[in-house]
Amino acid sequence: MIEFDDDVMQFEIMLEGISSAYKGPNKDVDRYRDFKEVFLNSDAGNRVMLEIFTWGHMYDGSIKRGVVVDPYRVCQNEGHREMALQLKRAIMHQPPEPKDKPKKTRKRLKNG
Repeated sequence: MIEFDDDVMQFEIMLEGISSAYKGPNKDVDRYRDFKEVFLNSDAGNRVMLEIFTWGHMYDGSIKRGVVVDPYRVCQNEGHREMALQLKRAIMHQPPEPKDKPKKTRKRLKNG
């Protein structure tokens, strides 16, 4: 059991039924704007982003020379790295603005 300083029940309620915080046709654009706002528009956000990149082993190789390879540790580090790379992709790749769907209309053709 993981111990949290905060109220565990409140945390579990927050995560209940979570699939994605972003929904709808603008979800990619909204995600990009939010992540950019949080991580790139302040010094504190930038420091947090760099710390996440460090935790994600983005600057380290998966396997180091002269060290016994532990496949479980490699898989764990690669999982951390994938999460950090996903954060980087969300911040650095600006998705295209969604276009309005054209209204489909049909004209009835009269046989002459």
